[in-house]
Formats: sequence, C-alpha cells, structure tokens
Amino acid sequence: MDATYYLQSAQEAGGELLEPVSSWGARMSSGAISFFSAADIAGFPLTDVAKYFSEAMRLSDPANLKSGLSNIHSIVRGSIGLYAALATPENTSNLAELMKFRDTVMCDKAASLLSGVMCRYPAKFTTAQVKACSEYSGTEAGKLDVLANLLKCSDWRSTLFPPMQMRILSGVSSSSVPTMYKALMCVWLTSFNKDVEMPTSVISSINEILKTVRTEKVIRIALMAIENLLAKKTMCEEMAEQETMNLVSALEYEKWRDPELIALIKKLISALQAEVKILTNFERFEREVMSGRLKWGFIHSEKFWLENVLKCEGSNFKVIDHLMVIVRTSKDAETLAVACHDLGEFARLHPVGKHIATTRGAKDKMLELMSASQREVAREALLCVQKLMLQSSGLNAITASA
Repeated sequence: MDATYYLQSAQEAGGELLEPVSSWGARMSSGAISFFSAADIAGFPLTDVAKYFSEAMRLSDPANLKSGLSNIHSIVRGSIGLYAALATPENTSNLAELMKFRDTVMCDKAASLLSGVMCRYPAKFTTAQVKACSEYSGTEAGKLDVLANLLKCSDWRSTLFPPMQMRILSGVSSSSVPTMYKALMCVWLTSFNKDVEMPTSVISSINEILKTVRTEKVIRIALMAIENLLAKKTMCEEMAEQETMNLVSALEYEKWRDPELIALIKKLISALQAEVKILTNFERFEREVMSGRLKWGFIHSEKFWLENVLKCEGSNFKVIDHLMVIVRTSKDAETLAVACHDLGEFARLHPVGKHIATTRGAKDKMLELMSASQREVAREALLCVQKLMLQSSGLNAITASA
C-alpha cells in the first residue's frame, strides 16, 4: 500500500480536500493527512514518513496546519519509533518555527514533539537549542511535559533544572493530577544526578501528596523520587524532620492493585528506617565534619546540639579540633558559616564549652571572620563571639531541655 491508496480512501469516505500540497509518491491533502494513523503509516519507508511529516508542517492554511500537527502528534505518540522521521534537520526546523505560533495548542504540540526528538537524539542539538525549547511560550502543563522529556537526558539536568525549579515545584503542589505527575517526573529524573542541587522544600511537597493523593501512578513516581533523594544527605535530614517514614509506612495499609507499588512501599520503608537510624547517631555529624564540607541541615540545629553536645567530648574534643581546622582553612562560604554556628552552639550549650573553644583559638578566629566579605560568614562569626562571651552555663540549657 502507498499514499495513493490512502488518499483515494479519504476521498471515497467523503474527506474534504481543502488544500493540495506537494507530492511524495502521490498528491496529498489535509483530508489525507487527517486520515492517516500510526498503523497506516507504519508500512511506509522512514524517508517517506519524514516527507509526510514535513508536508503536514508546511500547510499554509492555519486550520489545516493545526490539523496536520495534531495528526503528527497522535501518530508519533502512538509509535515512538517514528520520532526518527522527525529528527531530520528540516523537520526539527519546522517544529522550532511552529513553537513561535500564538496558538498555545500548536505551541504545546510542537514543543512536545521537538523535545521528544531532542531527548532521543541529543547529539543533534546544542545546549542553546535545548534551552530555547524549554523556555517556549505555551501552557504550564505543556511546559512541564517538555521539561519531562528534556530531563530524560542526564547531560542537560544541571542546565535545565535550576532555572526551572520553581515551575517544577509549583507543579508538584498542583491540584491537577496530570500536572502533579509530570512535575514529579521532572523531580525523579533530576534526582538521578547527585550534583544537581534541589531545594529541600520538595520533601514537604511530596509528603503532602503522600497524605492526600491515592492515584497509583502519582504515588509510585513520588516514592521513586524519594528513593533516589535518599542518596542526598540534606534530603535524608529533611525526611527525618518531616516524618516522611511515617507517611510511607501508612501507605502499606492501603489497598493497592499494583504489586510493584506494594513492593516499592516495603522497600522504601526499610530504606527510610535505616537512614533515620543513622541520622539520630552522632557519627553522621562527625563524618560531615571530617569531610571538611558542611551544609545547613538538621544536624546543625539547636535540637541536635541539645541532644548531642556532650558527645563532643570524645577523643579529647576531636570534633571541635576539626571544626577549628575548617574555620582556619576552608574557602567555602556555607561551610565557614556552619562551622562558626556549630562552634557557637558548642560554646553556649556545653558546661565548659566556652573554655574549650577559646583555648583552641575560636574567639580570635571569629573576630577575624567578622570582617569576612561573605555576609553569612560575618553574621555567624558575630553570633559565635556573642555566645563565647555569655556568662550563663550551657549546662542550664541542657538541663532545661531534658
């Protein structure tokens, strides 16, 4: 069978031939274009399919063009192997032009198709082209669909996620299940890249979904995101603070149809239990200090220090010595700020903390860091000096919290 057969069939079925276009094996029309399906076109050589797509995207009548683009969208989404026919320079150029139309339906479909090509053939596109695709003017749902496609390529995640994270996180909190699902897909895909920073607020958004949503595909992708995020220390701490484990444990008692989802829930409960156990152990704090790279999180909170300050006495205050090494040698602003904060909390809460910290040179170093160019470092250094000069014993604070 060839294009002539389908064209004749469309005519016999009463299809209106609104606008003839150039031929590839037979003359085509919008009637024939609307008539084709993925099953129909599967028998054509890929080069002919590429030409067919090109014809559909170059119709001059707006209504016919919209119909042709919708037809391509349904064909390709029904047979993803046909993305190869869209990957020609001519067709990707056509899609890029169609993304500029004011009609948001056309923009969304063109961007969805182009992003689908990009994630399957990343070597064909520059970073600038990928960014342009992610920033097109369409609906919010359409933009999330495009991002979910582009983030399938690991090389682009560090470029695309940071500027788009507010849109993605807003989608996670959406009341629309399709929008929520696409946004969670973006979070899950990005979570494979440990080097991409993700705000810890995503945990509270996911927790809200675990509380209120019972759509299986949404719960599944949310749990898959949590599973990946467990590899990030700050996310683990946030999950502990937000009691994510309790929410996941509650899911075990729900009636789910998908056996894979049930298995994922059980697996995640075990993983969360292991992480929470580690988080309540002073060893986690020690490991971070020994690494020389500190980040704000639960193990630098007042609650943590109230519970663990006396454990700093181990090995003749070894962990305090390492904090002093950090404030003397680190060039990272966040690490310095956190170290100043921790030294201040130790001085404030330990019975002899001020003496231990001062004899190790903490006060002199804090006075020096008060003039640091990084505002956060200067502020935490000032607060540490104030705590070092407090007259009341930290023992009172520990006793009061007991």
